[in-house]
Amino acid sequence: MKSKAAVILGITAVALWATFLMGADPARRVPGQWEYGRYVASAGYYDWQEAQRRVQATNPTHFFERMGWPTGTEVNSPTGRVPALVLNYLGHQGWELVELAQDEVKRDVYWFKRPK
Repeated sequence: MKSKAAVILGITAVALWATFLMGADPARRVPGQWEYGRYVASAGYYDWQEAQRRVQATNPTHFFERMGWPTGTEVNSPTGRVPALVLNYLGHQGWELVELAQDEVKRDVYWFKRPK
């Protein structure tokens, strides 16, 4: 008899809890606050731009130095490693790649965003 009462009490408690949850206001979503960055690259042209900073260089080593990134790794165009290195370093800083396109002169244009 006691176990039957415990089961009924348990079912009633679950039903009341479910009713309470259904009536609760859903969490209010705050619109995302993003900052955006753009990296443009082609042979002899490396350019990073965000709201408060722009970095330009004519070779990958100078670009990495100006960005404040380590240059111990070989960073030259023929290795084909520059895009991967740039993506990795920007990713470590919270930037997420959202689009890759080419501009009118066939330079690769990478668009990034990250939470403010």
